[in-house]
Amino acid sequence: MITAADKGVIGAVCLRVFHAAEALGVGKAALRRAVGCSATRVVFGSASGANQGISFPLAGAHARLTAAELVIRRAAWRIDRRPNDQLCGEQPDVA
Repeated sequence: MITAADKGVIGAVCLRVFHAAEALGVGKAALRRAVGCSATRVVFGSASGANQGISFPLAGAHARLTAAELVIRRAAWRIDRRPNDQLCGEQPDVA
């Protein structure tokens, strides 16, 4: 049976995952914009995205965003599977 205190904990955990997902969306939008700018901006006769100084950080950001998405999805999955489990593992805290 889920008590009122449990509902508060579950709500807080769900809210953390929601905010993480929201931040992930903002990060993905920023990355899309940065990739678009690097593809169209011409520096020294070629697109600025062709330079390693631009492309490597963008690739690193993409990898971090992908990892964050997986953590967020796992946290949401654990909450959906066991909504009355107060701990839900470390995923909500990591997300």
